[in-house]
Amino acid sequence: MFVRLRRPRTPRRFPFGLRSIRATLIYVTAAAWDRQRPVTRQALVEIADPVRPIDWVPPDLMPPERRRPTAGGMGGQILFHEIHHRARVMAMLRQVGVAAQNLDSSVLMTERLPFA
Repeated sequence: MFVRLRRPRTPRRFPFGLRSIRATLIYVTAAAWDRQRPVTRQALVEIADPVRPIDWVPPDLMPPERRRPTAGGMGGQILFHEIHHRARVMAMLRQVGVAAQNLDSSVLMTERLPFA
């Protein structure tokens, strides 16, 4: 079941996360991941050694900071970080009156067909 939301004249601002449903959904759909694609791809290619450290400088941090996750940790981050943002979107939707119970991507992108 899909819920159609009326677009408000002024988007609702929330005191957490990326501050709006729109900004969070844009982030989740890969806008932020594009900048780190080369590092991510290399980490996944070489994940055969999951404890191998990877030097990484997040592009948006001020002051700049160098981080050193493992290849396995970076793979886990890529696989599970979206869950964190989906939970924030569910909280935002509930605050505007939508009974958001299941934002699992498989539910949202799968057509349900009768079993014959």
